[in-house]
Parts: sequence; structure tokens; C-alpha cells
Amino acid sequence: MSPSSSSHLSAQCSICGTPLSGAMSVVFRIVGIRRSPRNPNICTRCRTHVEEGRLVEITVLFADLSSFTELTHDLGAERTHEVVDAFLRMATEILVKHDAFIDKYIGDAVMALFNVPMRHEDHARRAILAATELESALQSLASRFGLSLQASVGIATGYARVGRLGSEDNKDYTAIGDVVNLAARLQGKAGAGEILISEESYTKHSTEFPEATPEHLLLKGFREPVTAYRLHGKEDTRPAHDILATPVRERTSLGAIVFGILGAPCAISTLIGPLQRSTPRSNRMPRRPQSRHLTLRRVQP
Repeated sequence: MSPSSSSHLSAQCSICGTPLSGAMSVVFRIVGIRRSPRNPNICTRCRTHVEEGRLVEITVLFADLSSFTELTHDLGAERTHEVVDAFLRMATEILVKHDAFIDKYIGDAVMALFNVPMRHEDHARRAILAATELESALQSLASRFGLSLQASVGIATGYARVGRLGSEDNKDYTAIGDVVNLAARLQGKAGAGEILISEESYTKHSTEFPEATPEHLLLKGFREPVTAYRLHGKEDTRPAHDILATPVRERTSLGAIVFGILGAPCAISTLIGPLQRSTPRSNRMPRRPQSRHLTLRRVQP
């Protein structure tokens, strides 16, 4: 993760107050304490406290660059990489500004956690605001490249265990819990320019986002229908069996690609690959590596 814009960086750790810039920060850097690559507003020492692992309430956000694959054949590898890199940098800056913790990049998508390690009672609200700001900021990015760029976003709130997983030589910090599955599945049901928000994330802040439309969804891996709220919805093109109840206002998903999490999500860092698999009705997509470099995907209309 590249540091966010300096205008959004704090001079000291938001948790412990360790200087992160200025003359005093040099002393701490000598002993290995510096800005965390997951969120440059906290120090690496505080990051390790988070990585010790505990069960906490968090909000998980997945944001994926959409309405893009059709153009990649014309852009070429170098141009494609430039656009995706710009998107991820912009998304990171916005998420960090709202105190998100960047969990990982997955191709042209980003996964972020809210309420760890910086605690906020309104962590779900922060995630929704970050998502709406991201959608708005994409307009300027689209103008910069002369392309039509939008993102699909899924947001869910719930309890998860956060901590380090992997081998002794290569450990990765992540979250384990149904909330991760849910956020990924919602992102997959969100169309271009849409934000799908879980009921738990939305209800406490519903008055701030009255334009959201409720609906009930059947999601892979969930036994019961899931209630979600859609922002910036458009005409639905998904099969009718995906929707169990008509929303108050019929602005539902464009469908597109599902971040399929098969089995236990994020069991180890090497299992994050299933996040790039498609749903059973779109089995032609290859698995994408965990990399900031783009792997092109075929999008079902």
C-alpha cells in the first residue's frame, strides 16, 4: 500500500501518539517504528497489537473496479495497469481518510476493515461515507483517463476474529467471520456505481441515507435470505430467483461478478484466491492472484 496523500496524514499515531513525522519520528524509525503500511495514520507498533487477534465488531468493505473489462483489450497491459493502480491509490486515500485499515488488494479490488485498530462507534457510517465518496471521486478519475469508470461496493457489519495467519515466515493480518463472506457477496450483487449495504450496517444510520432501497437477497453460503440496502441502484438484470421481495423502489442490481468466497473466508492468506471466483452461473472466470497487478476478467452481461 502506498502512503496516502500527505494532506490526510496525521503527525502522530492516532492510537498511541508516537511521532510519525518531524525530527522526533527519525528516532522511532531507527528502532523500527514507523507508519503502518495498512493505515499510515497509525504506527507499526500499534498494528502489532491488532495482529495479536481478538473477536471484535467490525465493518468490512469490498470495492471492485467495474464497467472496465470491455475496454482492457483496447488499452493494453501497460495502460490497464496504470488505470487500476490509480484506482487503488485513490480508493486507499479515501478509505484511510475515514480510518479504514487496508486488509489487502485483490487484482483491481480492495478489502478494508473499519473499527480496527482505531475504534469508532460509527464505523458502519464511516464505511458508507467512504463508499459514496469513492463513487464520486471515480468521476474525476474517469475524466483523467477518458474512460467510463465505476465501482461496485459491498459493506457488512458483524463480529469477526482479526489476527495473523500463515506460516512463521509469511504471516498476513486478516479477518475471519461471516461478516467477511457477507460483504464479499454483497459486492458481487452490486452493479456498476452501486453500493450494497447489509441491514446491520444500514439501520443505525438510515436517516442519513434515505435514498437506499431495501431488498431481500439469496446469497451463496447463507441459509436464510439476507436483507440489504442499495444505494445508486439501477434497473435490475439479474435472474428473478435472486430477489425474494420487491424493494420499496425497484432500483436493484445490474448483477455482474460475485466475489465468491467458498468455504471459510480468509482462513489463511493463500486462500484469499476464492474471492475472485465467480458464482456458479459464471464459471468461466479464472482465479486471480493476490496482486496489485491486474488480471483481466470476462464479465457476464
